[in-house]
Formats: sequence, C-alpha cells, structure tokens
Amino acid sequence: MDRADEFLLVIEDDGPDVVISFVGQMDFSTLAVLRDSLDELSGRPVTLDVANVTLIDDSALWVLATALRRARASGTELTLRGMRDDQLSILNRTGLDEILAASAPATT
Repeated sequence: MDRADEFLLVIEDDGPDVVISFVGQMDFSTLAVLRDSLDELSGRPVTLDVANVTLIDDSALWVLATALRRARASGTELTLRGMRDDQLSILNRTGLDEILAASAPATT
C-alpha cells in the first residue's frame, strides 16, 4: 500500500459465520465501509480479522463497541481475531478487552 489511507476489506461469507479481514489503517477515514459491512451482517456471527491492521484509532474502537452491542442485542457475537500485543494493549487501557472477545494471532 502506497498511501496511509489505503485499505482493503475482504468478506468471506461461506456459511453461518462470516469473516471480515481488514488490511491497513482502521481509522475515521476508512470506517464507513467497515460500519456498513457490519450493519449489513447484523444478526449473524462475525469474526473480524485485524492481523493486518496497521492502526486502530478511537473512532474504530467506537465502531467496534457499537457493533458488539448490536450483535449481542440480536443474540450473536462479534469476535476479533489476530490482535497484536499493541492492539490488545489499547483494548486493555480502554476496558474494551472485557467486552470484546479478542484473540491474539495464532502461533506456529
């Protein structure tokens, strides 16, 4: 990616669960696409793979918390996958680690 504001969002919808892979910066300039995708998938379990996210800002945390509340209200779950230590640290500092199901990258 040449520019900081470039990103890629890939949706894998092969069954009851959906995986959204986000690549690049998860910030105010890129969140509309993520928010719209999460809204469209409301009512279905979603795993958000953030292993290739280079930045998560406070607006991204707000979108994730809102999506989690909506998922739980509809009886489903939003799970974060591939969190790096620095990303987990942000969740810990904000208290979102207690409400978001987050997992670190798998080790091989």
